[in-house]
Amino acid sequence: MRIAWVNYFFPPHTDSFGYMLSGFQLRAALENSGVEVAIRGNIPAHPKIHLHYCPYHAFIPCIGRRNVLYTMWEGNELPAAAAVAAKSADDLIVPSEHNRRVFEAAGCSVKAVVPLGVGHEFLSLPFGEVGSLAPKRGLRVLWVGARNPRKGHHLIGKAWEMVTRHMIPPPYLYMKTVGDEKVHTNPPMRITVDQRALPPEQHLRLYREADLFLSTSWGEGFGLPVLEAMAAGLLVVSPAHTGLAEFVSDETAYVIKASLVTKFHYGVDHVATVPSEMDVAEALRWALNSWGSITAEARRKGGRAKAETLTWSNTARTLLGYLRGTL
Repeated sequence: MRIAWVNYFFPPHTDSFGYMLSGFQLRAALENSGVEVAIRGNIPAHPKIHLHYCPYHAFIPCIGRRNVLYTMWEGNELPAAAAVAAKSADDLIVPSEHNRRVFEAAGCSVKAVVPLGVGHEFLSLPFGEVGSLAPKRGLRVLWVGARNPRKGHHLIGKAWEMVTRHMIPPPYLYMKTVGDEKVHTNPPMRITVDQRALPPEQHLRLYREADLFLSTSWGEGFGLPVLEAMAAGLLVVSPAHTGLAEFVSDETAYVIKASLVTKFHYGVDHVATVPSEMDVAEALRWALNSWGSITAEARRKGGRAKAETLTWSNTARTLLGYLRGTL
């Protein structure tokens, strides 16, 4: 089978997030499945199928070819421009049931739900039993994402202070984001904010050295960093809404409730129920205090088991199965 790859192919030489990094992983998985994948225009005989793995605003259909748009949206309502782009594709594929509902509510026809996957590099990290007592150094919590409102970055400071100020030994929070290429530390709060561009092996090391993973997102198309944390064997604290609902549940994580009804703009003005600072604090407190317990271990192992079913090789197999079935 031969397909043309359109948009968003970036080599993973830095810790890029979102479409950039997952696009490389998807393309590699397709090639490992024996598919001839070519950058559009790089081969004499143009393949019939053009696979566009990109945000809606980067989608430009190729005239005379079958345009397959594999995209996603993080909010609960689709912007009008996203609906226009999706309707101009021959096939629309999304990574979660959340996306199916959002796109179909806007009048788009979703042909298939194909979940994203986790890489072997995360699943190959050591996974074993953890002790019932917190490490003497204090538990290490990892947060990964961009510093913007959708990622819930603004919820962390107060929630962290409420939960950790009386804990002995106090836990340590490492926040990996992007920005000014510097590392900022707050010793009294035991928080480090790392804004450097890291090569993949150093980015992976952050997961290997952490004990828990915290997600405070208000909305995800899929939520790959959370799945990667599960694969790496971390105890996860995360909301279970939008795309995260594909794999976050009481069997795989400590779920952050969503109790704050708020109006905000993300592509379109809409009202949504999202986590509050108190919601984050409550779930984080439960996770930290139950470290090593039967319940915590069951959720950590449940997360790992779920991640083992959502791999990039399975993503490629499912995607190719759909494409072959429609030829």
